Amino acid sequence: MNDAIACAMLVALCASCGVLVFGNRLGTTPPGIMLYGDYDSADLAYYAAEASEASHTVPPTASYYSGHKLNAAYYPHLVLAMIHRFADVPILPIYFGYAWPTFLALGALAGYVLVRALAPWPVALLSMALIVAGSDFSYLAAWFLPHDTVDWDYVLWPTNFLSPTMHVLHFNTWGPTMPVFLAGLYGVVRALQTHAHGWIVLGAFLIAVMFEFKPFAYIVVMAALCAAAVFSGRDWTGRWRLIAIVAATLVFTVPLILDIFALDPADRRSQLVVDFFLLPKRMLIKLGLVETVNALAVRVIPVEFLRTPLILLVATVVFLLVGTGIRWLGAPGVWRAVRGQVDQNAASWRLLGWCVIAGLGIPFVLTTQPYVDT
Repeated sequence: MNDAIACAMLVALCASCGVLVFGNRLGTTPPGIMLYGDYDSADLAYYAAEASEASHTVPPTASYYSGHKLNAAYYPHLVLAMIHRFADVPILPIYFGYAWPTFLALGALAGYVLVRALAPWPVALLSMALIVAGSDFSYLAAWFLPHDTVDWDYVLWPTNFLSPTMHVLHFNTWGPTMPVFLAGLYGVVRALQTHAHGWIVLGAFLIAVMFEFKPFAYIVVMAALCAAAVFSGRDWTGRWRLIAIVAATLVFTVPLILDIFALDPADRRSQLVVDFFLLPKRMLIKLGLVETVNALAVRVIPVEFLRTPLILLVATVVFLLVGTGIRWLGAPGVWRAVRGQVDQNAASWRLLGWCVIAGLGIPFVLTTQPYVDT
């Protein structure tokens, strides 16, 4: 009963967020259709165009570079495209009212099930409530910091700190990705708990799908799987299970990799590149702090070649403190998890702990070209 109530509360939270975010975004009047918002509405309109195209052409072609192959994850839009086609529901009300709150609710429920497999229901409820409603300090920063730069994002506050949380889930591809991401982790956790081959296959398949949905998430999980396998100590059973999951995931990923190699260069949207500390540096630009930090570096350090490390240090502290926010309270738990200092489900906790570490560390090394896709 507690689990049912907790899940109902999460669905109500997602629905409430949906009303606040989407309640007045679409207006239909006799003269025509009015869309309210900024680039967030532009994104939704683009996704709606993908679904409209997918309702009669699979795979859909791209809206930009018209007629070219779509180099993006269109799979979630197929569901909405079929609702549009066979249930005769207009596409704009789907996207500007119901689609993203539904994805958010599905992600919250998938995450609840994941955490519930390892912890009591209050922990699972709190975890998902924080992901949905506020897991960093960008609200406080938006309230107290001066907004005197044209680069400040007034629509999605977390993006000023390059923190992909709350607001962002309502609009970009993290919304439909979260259910797949968390369900994949659940499959892996169940494989480690039960040693059942079916869970290995399911978890590996869902993680492989992440390669098409969100390559960054795929890289984070694969890095965590490998690190957890290496640092499993004497837990050889867990180590071999993790190795099997990595191998199965790579097998499922091969067709997606081959598809990328077969893609015409003109249709390639972005590529992964190594670029150290790009996100903290971009954050300073969005906050309008570049000149302030440069002046601080000149005043504190007389040696010129040491100033850049100081600037990167300051940027990194702000990036991690505000962008990671309240999640820092879980840092001791992450350390215990990767060390295996837990009473039960040590292999599962170790994997999730390494997911956290990889999720924090990889953005300091990898970005995309063009930057906007990062």
